[in-house]
Amino acid sequence: MVPLQTMTAFSLLRSPMTPQQLIKAAQEKGYQAVALTDYNVLYGMYDFYQAAKKAGMQPILGLTAELVGMQSSQTYPIVFLVENQIGYHNLLQISSVINTQDDQPTLTDLKPYLAGLYIILPSMGELTVVLGTEPNRATNLVEKVISLTDAAHAFLGISLNMREDTVQSIKELASQTGTRMVANETVLYPNASDQFSAQVIQKLGQGEIIANVGLAQKQAATAYLKESIDWSNEYERRGLSEAVTNTDWIAAHSEVTLEQSAVTVPKYATPQGQSSKDYLAELATTGLTNRLH
Repeated sequence: MVPLQTMTAFSLLRSPMTPQQLIKAAQEKGYQAVALTDYNVLYGMYDFYQAAKKAGMQPILGLTAELVGMQSSQTYPIVFLVENQIGYHNLLQISSVINTQDDQPTLTDLKPYLAGLYIILPSMGELTVVLGTEPNRATNLVEKVISLTDAAHAFLGISLNMREDTVQSIKELASQTGTRMVANETVLYPNASDQFSAQVIQKLGQGEIIANVGLAQKQAATAYLKESIDWSNEYERRGLSEAVTNTDWIAAHSEVTLEQSAVTVPKYATPQGQSSKDYLAELATTGLTNRLH
C-alpha cells in the first residue's frame, strides 16, 4: 500500500503537516514509498524528496491540480504522479500554467504536458459526481482522459468511505475502459491526534470560526495517515486488494532524480565598475546617512 494523495502545509490552509512529518509518519507506519501531491503548488517537493531519501523511502512526486471539469464548468481536483524525468519537468510546467494564468485550465489545455505522468481521477472528484448524477456520462469522461494520455496512465481512485454501489460502478467502468482502480485515501495530517489542528487551519481558509471548540476537538479524525497494514487489510476485506496492488505498481514504475542546481544571480554593471559588494555597501551607507539627516 502506498499513499498516493497527501498534502502538506505548502497546500495553503489545508494541512498543518510538513513534508518531514509526512515522511516520519510514513516510515513509522510501515510504508516503503509515499507520494506528495500538494494543491496546485510544488514548493514542498525538494524538502519532501530529501527527507524521503534520508529516511530510505521512495518519494513519488505529484500534484493535486484544480482544473475545470471535462463535463462541467465547475472545477475539480485531478492527481498527477511523476513516472520519469520527462514527467517531472511536465509537472513543473503544469504547476506554472495553473499559477500564472488568469483562468483555470482544463485537462485538455494541459495535453502538451501529460507525457511521463500518471493521472488519477480521485475518489472525491468529477467522476464520482457524474456517477452520482448522470452515470451514463461517466464512460465518456474516462474515455476523454484516455484520449489525452492512454489507458495505462489513467487510474480511477476509490476510497474506503465510498458507498458500495459507487465502488461497483467504478469497478465496471475500469473493466469497460481498460483503466485500473487505485486506492486513493486523502492524507492531510500524520496522526489522528492532529485532527483539531487541521480543522483550525481549514476553518481559517474558509473564513469561518469554530463555535464549539470542545465539540470540534472530539470530532473523529478522517484524513490522517493510517498504518499500512490497517489500510491494506480493510481493502482486502472489501474485496479491493487489486486497488492496493496498483498503488504498489505505480511506486514501482515511478523513478525520478532531483538535483539541486547551483544558485545563480544575474550580473549587472555597477556605475563605477566596483564590485557588487562594494556597491551595495555604498548604497546602504548613503541611504542610512540620508535617513539620519
